[in-house]
Amino acid sequence: MWRVNDDETLMTRMQFQLGKLPYFTSVQQYLESEHEAGNADVPDAGSAANQFLGMIANYVLWPRMLLTDWNPTASDVRYAVEQAVETTLARYTSDRPA
Repeated sequence: MWRVNDDETLMTRMQFQLGKLPYFTSVQQYLESEHEAGNADVPDAGSAANQFLGMIANYVLWPRMLLTDWNPTASDVRYAVEQAVETTLARYTSDRPA
């Protein structure tokens, strides 16, 4: 069992707040605004933002943390992002008239 001390907890929170949180907040706010405008049906923008960023991080970030030789090309990263966008659009595109 791991025991995390207060310094490690503080460092983890700071890394999240300075690293992922600004991107998460930006995506969440965008999805909320699209929902409010009637352009998307996103009842839980926080969950949707987490799913979207998770699809990208699963290809771009996590393998690099675990595999020292993981080095996707720019076109591979672009493709992963495009697929995440298409998946999110397929799930949350609104059928409501504007």
